[in-house]
Amino acid sequence: MTAAGGPSPGHRRAAAICGALWLVAASMLDGRPASAQDDLYRKTLQEFSLERQQQNEAIQVQIASLRSELAQAPRDSRLPGVAATGRQHELTSKLRDLELQLDRVRTQLSDTEAAYEEQKLLVRELAAELSRAKSDVDPETYRRAIAALEAGDTNLAESLLQQVLEKRREQVKSAATAAYQLGRIKEVDRLDFRAAADLYKEAVRYDPENPTYLIAAAKNAYFLGQFSEAERLFEAAEQTTGIAPTQLAQILIGIAESYRTRGEYAKAEAACAKALTVLGPADGDAVMMSTANKYLGLIYWFQGRYAEADEKLSTAVQALAGREDKASLIARASALNSRAAVMAEIGDSAVAEPLYLEAVGIRKKLFPAVDRDPMAASYLNNTGLLYRYTRRFDEAHALFRQARAIFERAYGPRHPRVATAIANEAATLCLEGDHEAAWPLATQALEMREKIFGRASPVVSESIVVVGYLQRMRREPQAAEESYLRALEIRKKLPKTAYLDYTKTLTMLGNLYLESGRPKDAIAVQQHAIEVQEQLRLPSSPFVSAAVKHSLLSYAAALEADGQAAPAQEVERKAKAMAAGPVTDCAR
Repeated sequence: MTAAGGPSPGHRRAAAICGALWLVAASMLDGRPASAQDDLYRKTLQEFSLERQQQNEAIQVQIASLRSELAQAPRDSRLPGVAATGRQHELTSKLRDLELQLDRVRTQLSDTEAAYEEQKLLVRELAAELSRAKSDVDPETYRRAIAALEAGDTNLAESLLQQVLEKRREQVKSAATAAYQLGRIKEVDRLDFRAAADLYKEAVRYDPENPTYLIAAAKNAYFLGQFSEAERLFEAAEQTTGIAPTQLAQILIGIAESYRTRGEYAKAEAACAKALTVLGPADGDAVMMSTANKYLGLIYWFQGRYAEADEKLSTAVQALAGREDKASLIARASALNSRAAVMAEIGDSAVAEPLYLEAVGIRKKLFPAVDRDPMAASYLNNTGLLYRYTRRFDEAHALFRQARAIFERAYGPRHPRVATAIANEAATLCLEGDHEAAWPLATQALEMREKIFGRASPVVSESIVVVGYLQRMRREPQAAEESYLRALEIRKKLPKTAYLDYTKTLTMLGNLYLESGRPKDAIAVQQHAIEVQEQLRLPSSPFVSAAVKHSLLSYAAALEADGQAAPAQEVERKAKAMAAGPVTDCAR
């Protein structure tokens, strides 16, 4: 969604990349039948989703309690000054850990299917690792070695002690396995990242040449903000002789994605390019090659390098042509969905639509009960966004409602994806001018997102803007202004790569001021929006051009209302000379 509920590049991009990392892991499973794998994990998707929702609520309660205690700590006369400082440090540390847990829970809630699949993989890994674990050192062999030494039979003692040493080494490796698997449980299931970090370090200490342990420790250190330690561990992992190309490529893709989210595109490109080099054409892992190309395409997309993005995403799709195994089909559908999103953003709906429909068709082929497949629902939702862009409102409504029904069956009624489907329905009604029908859906989506993500989330800001627009249409200017200002407060803290939505919200606020007879306030806000847009060096696409053109026309209207006819005409001429797609949301 855009700033006001339309299909923004950021929201579509999130939908395009969701679930890809667990697909990489899924492609590395052994060849057991799905039924044999699935019976290791008996929790249903809906049970998993409910558990995470409850965890989300419980952590928020703990955070509120800690913040209250932290606020009181300096004023607690019962504690000496030094003790109070120490207590503050302890509370701050606990609060940070809980906030990290909450962030991961919310990330999992934003794509519960991917988190659920990762959980199943964890259980399978645990079962496989524990089945290979060894027991204690053999005390009888050690006793016999001592007796041999006492008898002067050094040859026998040497042989027996060698057996003890080998068993001890196996025991140490078993301890490393246990530490690693405990770390995985702490990280994936308990979301206790600091405990996981200590366990991963312990595993590395026991078995420093194991790339799996080094990579796990590196990823966790990176998540905790320990960047130099993460870099050291990654370098150590790359130097190990046992690391498989697919394993290294997987971690490089993860690194690339972390760089992309921070807008460090050059580093993200380098990591993806290295993943492709590591795999090489002879490696034979088509799914991994496709995934690496897809991620490189997404990195180009986020920079507005559409031709390069399309080339890489096309390569990702073609890499899996003719392959009928489940992992290949799932990855191909994901690549098709991503390429369709790029085509939609550049306004090529004729190419985008069949790509989306093919992705849905693959999911239907794999999972005949498509009415319960959340990934198919995501693709249907994205197709609905395309139909909204092309003004095929009835078809868009039908797909949003179908997606919502699937999400509710899979996750329950309080899931973030359910809220997204509701929000998309509301935004479509806004575009059609049916504000009365849009109002209850928009407020419902806002309430759901606030409960799931908290009041300061960027996702929440999307719904705040839609509600602000509807308040404006309902002739509630004060309420609308409060909504817009609240959304701007959230959005100004986002990375520069997300600032287009910030400027669109400024334009909406300026239009509200103009309607309220405040042309000078409108001029100031619109000027700021245009200045930010010029500084961003935005990519060229119909969506971007529509937003910039709308800002210019709104600025011209404000100048005209303030009696500045000549400057208004000049700005209006500049706007009308722009080629732009239609406004696809209620950001007006």
